[in-house]
Amino acid sequence: MGNLKPRETLYLYLFMVGFSFALFALGVWVGKTYYVGAQAEETAQTQSPPPLASKEGEEEEPDLDFYENLVGDSQSESRSSDSGEGSGASQEAPLQPPAQTEAPKAPPPAVEVSPPADDPTLETGYTVQVGAVASLEDAEQLMRELSAKGYKGFIVSPDFSQDSLYRVWVGRYASRTEAERMEGQLKSAQFATYVKRARFPDEN
Repeated sequence: MGNLKPRETLYLYLFMVGFSFALFALGVWVGKTYYVGAQAEETAQTQSPPPLASKEGEEEEPDLDFYENLVGDSQSESRSSDSGEGSGASQEAPLQPPAQTEAPKAPPPAVEVSPPADDPTLETGYTVQVGAVASLEDAEQLMRELSAKGYKGFIVSPDFSQDSLYRVWVGRYASRTEAERMEGQLKSAQFATYVKRARFPDEN
């Protein structure tokens, strides 16, 4: 050993270091393998407990008769209590009086609309024409029909320079609105009407 050259000493040192590292790695690998195998075996034993062995070496099933009897007794008691409460509730429930129906309300009375008052002093304005006929007799017949239904009209003689028709008018109004109110009532009475602007004849 004392006669080794420096190069040989270095090689010897490196060999010893490598050999020591190899021994260390081998020990680590062996210890890890042993530890993992032991842990797996212990886990398998804890997760799968040994089955109960009968006298003949067969597995015994747990006795569930006591649990089934207990559950059946509790369910029968709950059903009996529910039926008792239901019968008591039906006996104690008060009778409700029948609902009272409201009597139908009478419709409001019809409001009669009075016809607008005409102004006989007007010279021009609006009126409601209910007919234009060729003879005076037909015009007078139309006047009688108006009077029978409560309306007052007047006959306008024809202006022969234009035509020869006798016109029957109802009302003399200063505004078209008043004439349209009368027209609505006459239409309800089944008269053919229309509002027109006219020059009223002198009653005298």
